[in-house]
Amino acid sequence: MAAILDFYWLAYETNKINVRDIKRVLENISEQDCTLTLSALAVKETSISKLSYTIVDAIIKLLEMNIIDGEPLQLNEITTNVNFSSFNWPYNDEERESPQACKHLKLELGKFRVIFGLNGYKFVDVHANKKHVFNIHFKQRIFKGDADALIIPYKTAADGCALQLRVVFEFKLPENMVFEKYRDSFYGELLCSLAMSHHPCLTVLTDLRTQCFIDRCINENIHVWACDNMNEGMNLISNFAIRHCNPSERYKCDFNADYVNTDTDLVGLKIIKKYTSDDG
Repeated sequence: MAAILDFYWLAYETNKINVRDIKRVLENISEQDCTLTLSALAVKETSISKLSYTIVDAIIKLLEMNIIDGEPLQLNEITTNVNFSSFNWPYNDEERESPQACKHLKLELGKFRVIFGLNGYKFVDVHANKKHVFNIHFKQRIFKGDADALIIPYKTAADGCALQLRVVFEFKLPENMVFEKYRDSFYGELLCSLAMSHHPCLTVLTDLRTQCFIDRCINENIHVWACDNMNEGMNLISNFAIRHCNPSERYKCDFNADYVNTDTDLVGLKIIKKYTSDDG
């Protein structure tokens, strides 16, 4: 065991070990060893935006999940013929322009049939809320962070946002939008979202112009869509919100109920809840 931990410390501190070697070791260690690896690598408080490949891969290994390509929308699912209007980022400043980006995205989602208001959802600008969305405990480690925007049930209280997530958005400027650069925090954001929320959710990484990546936990796998365009991404989000989400702000799953085992989203949620505490 000591040799495995020494291996990981060397990889973490010096980056001199190829990630393929790390994956090779991960594939041959037990759940107990994987848990100890997380404890060794993660400081007591870890920012989601700084999650490394090693830690994220260890968590996914511990959950016994795989990352696979998402299936395209089927013909019987909801699609629209409207077109997404790109956000221009006039000041090229992600933080400064986030409020306008949120307003723009909310209007665009409305075009794609996502209902906001009393009988639907609330669109939340996380920066205006000034609170960490995620503050979760995973095998005695604490992961903290936030997103840029959320879709939650309309009547959800401000301090209960993280418990009723439906869609979580992360914005990036077009010139910074390289998926490999943000992949680990993107997967980490989904896992932390599901660890916090009572309801299954999507996470979305987008430049609001041409690129949109979506991930969702279905059964034992993390499905990732690298959308060809923003229209495809908006249709995927709309379909999830309309057909797969419960709009109640009081939703809470009974994981002992039989229906959990037949609902593809709840199966994944149950797996993640098994490894997270309820006091996050």
